[in-house]
Amino acid sequence: MTFTLRPTYRYEEIDLDIVRIHVTAPPVFGGKTHTIDLDTDQYERFCMWRDQKGLLIQNMLPDLTISQRELIMTGMDDETYEEIIGSKRDDER
Repeated sequence: MTFTLRPTYRYEEIDLDIVRIHVTAPPVFGGKTHTIDLDTDQYERFCMWRDQKGLLIQNMLPDLTISQRELIMTGMDDETYEEIIGSKRDDER
């Protein structure tokens, strides 16, 4: 068994313009699965970030909220983030 802090992803094409990403947090962060819908442009930038071809996620996906980017990076939703980190996130800057 491999220990990782990275989430896993599963992709589902909803229509020609939307890709749904199923993000599963690693067990250390609860292992929950959440979904986020991205348009094709966002999905392309997500893939560049995922494949380490871009910069920081906030530069690649500035049109997403801090909570959405955290979910993509770690798999943690707001509730899990608060539980593990011990404080609420300063969201929506």
